[in-house]
Amino acid sequence: MTLPAAGEQPPLRGVTTLPPALSREPAADRPARSPLTFYLGISEPSWVGEDSPLPDHIPVCLSCYRIRDRKSLPRATRPVLLDSGGFSVLSKKRADGSPARWDLTPQQFVKRVRWIIRQLGRMPDAIAIMDWMCEQFMLARTGLTVEEHRRRTVISALELMWIAPDLPWMFVLQGNAEDGPDDHLRCADMYEQAGIDLAKAPMVGVGSVCRLQATDQIITLFAALDERFAGQDVRLHGLGMKKLAYVVAPAAHSWDSQGWSLRGRNAGPCQHGLGHVHEGNCPYFAVEWYDQVLTAAARVTPEQWRRTVRARTVRRNQQTLFAPPAPHMPTLGQSLARAARVFLPDNGDPEQTELAAALDAFRAQVTAPQPSSASQLHRPEGNPHE
Repeated sequence: MTLPAAGEQPPLRGVTTLPPALSREPAADRPARSPLTFYLGISEPSWVGEDSPLPDHIPVCLSCYRIRDRKSLPRATRPVLLDSGGFSVLSKKRADGSPARWDLTPQQFVKRVRWIIRQLGRMPDAIAIMDWMCEQFMLARTGLTVEEHRRRTVISALELMWIAPDLPWMFVLQGNAEDGPDDHLRCADMYEQAGIDLAKAPMVGVGSVCRLQATDQIITLFAALDERFAGQDVRLHGLGMKKLAYVVAPAAHSWDSQGWSLRGRNAGPCQHGLGHVHEGNCPYFAVEWYDQVLTAAARVTPEQWRRTVRARTVRRNQQTLFAPPAPHMPTLGQSLARAARVFLPDNGDPEQTELAAALDAFRAQVTAPQPSSASQLHRPEGNPHE
């Protein structure tokens, strides 16, 4: 391959959706693109500054973990999303074999974030909290449960808000979406119970979804979150969502991904004349991928997404109607009866003994197996004994 002469921009490789020579402005004749804000994940900090090879209109996502050993950073000339680097911290095996944990205290993390902001010369659009991912391999690293990861994620939000209330923290909904949306919905409830208004956050991250691209699970998850936050100004941000996740684009305010780099490393030597060992470091390849993401996201209209949400809502309601009651999920009445029974003193008082017996009887009644709705619906009329 012939490399370009000095001062000459290499030609693009058969790309029609990008202007020649990485123009500094978006082209007017590009295909329709989604209003979604897509932060291009970068591993080279110099790409945030004036000397960046990226066009100025492309926002970037920078990981705190990636720049943890840097002594200086360039002044940012573009919007920046600051990722906490939790995935890198918690997925790394420890030399002594101990369970994975955050290696910074909240105070140390805030100190590092403030240093990054001073170096960049501008406030990031949002800063992800010190969240705990919930994929199965991550649980194996930490030795903790999904519930504990969710709890530590919400505690991180409270701690960071207390230490640095002036910073634009991105709260993160964590859970294992492979088993359905319930984990993330419970995490949203935990924020609410902690007194955190998610609508006031610049973004609300949806975590542990980077491996669910174009799957039924990610559609179900975002449909459930869309329904959960209906009528609220909650700006959902997909963490690590790649190109194939475009099907949920209308439900998201923004997302980020460095998937282009992984794909580029598997694509072989750079084909854009820059001499890179592979495409994983090539800005041309990065911009191509960025443009393809937004073009794909524009294919799903808001009306198409609303139909998807309605269809899944109906399906979930039908499953709830015909499914037998889950004994491991207590009803409100059962929970109240159990709590009252636990706190009722056992001192032999006749009135309290009578009340305790009534509560025990009530608990036995609400936990008794009930015939499913389906069996009642299909029972022939006029034959009550069948």
